[in-house]
Amino acid sequence: MSRTALVLLLGLLGAAACAPPGPHGWANAAFGPAAPGAPLVYLVGAEAKLFALDPDTGQVRWQFPPEADRNLTAVYSPPAVGDGLVVVGAYDRKVYALDGATGAARWEFDTGAPVIAGPALGAGIVVVGNGAGRVVGLDPASGRLRWEYRTERPVWARPVIVGTTVLIAGMDHHLRALDARSGQLRWQFRADGALPGSPAVDQELVFFGGLDSTIRAVGLEDGRERWRFSAGHWVWNTPVAAGGTVYVGGLDGKVYALDAVSGRTRWVYAAPHRVKADPVLADGVLVVADEGGQVVGLRPSDGQVLWGGQEHNLGAPVVGAVAAGRGRVFVAAQNYWVYSFDSVTGAPKWRIQTRK
Repeated sequence: MSRTALVLLLGLLGAAACAPPGPHGWANAAFGPAAPGAPLVYLVGAEAKLFALDPDTGQVRWQFPPEADRNLTAVYSPPAVGDGLVVVGAYDRKVYALDGATGAARWEFDTGAPVIAGPALGAGIVVVGNGAGRVVGLDPASGRLRWEYRTERPVWARPVIVGTTVLIAGMDHHLRALDARSGQLRWQFRADGALPGSPAVDQELVFFGGLDSTIRAVGLEDGRERWRFSAGHWVWNTPVAAGGTVYVGGLDGKVYALDAVSGRTRWVYAAPHRVKADPVLADGVLVVADEGGQVVGLRPSDGQVLWGGQEHNLGAPVVGAVAAGRGRVFVAAQNYWVYSFDSVTGAPKWRIQTRK
């Protein structure tokens, strides 16, 4: 990782998470049925541990590492969930694959540099990029290296797998499409700034933002730009694309709803603070959390606030992904608390503290 990139990352980490200098994690949540018939909430806490929580009660089913005095140094992205596995990347350079039901370690792989980007799991492959620009494709069952690809700068964004295509957003300003089976380059698009957030895909279009304060759409098959939109500041998070609309937050504190085909503005919501956390569309409600800890539910058609009062102010920054499932949303804050709300009404369901 270059010195400039590392300084930028640690500066944003300190500002967003109010933590001491040095590597530390961002709290992220993921929801999925890694264990057959038993969907769980998988939480990466700011203390750099992975927790599996019961979605109905918040009870901790297991944690990794299981030892009280051990952690993963730092984790910045949510885990990938599927096929009985939970896969997480850590600042200790490694990717860990765990049994989704028990948390038992299946395998680990040393990427050779700190992992900022979370892994992607799909199409019979695990894909992850590291802070040295190395992207690897791993066998999900064994962790064996199948292929690798080198970018020119660090990869901070989670890869996205669509069919047999892997999308990689890089800090070298490039969005790349690789063949998921071989790692060979299919196309690449150069933006005007670094790309720290993952893309989203809908209707054969790829949507992404970057540190050039621009949101773009390019073709999934050819990488050709279809439209661009100028935001008021950097765009760090992963857009939500559904129903012909793209929803994306920016460090200007705005949430933009854009027409997926034309890029025209449909509505703009002004959050109280910067929006860095990945939003989520849950049961017809767009749920957004900002760096001040405010969580709101917005109506996707017009951006009107459906819920989001004082009881939804978590009192600590939210900078990682928000998850949804079973009629609930799950939000992890940087103060080691995790909250569950009804996705439609915003009614609080439970909260737990992962660091005692």
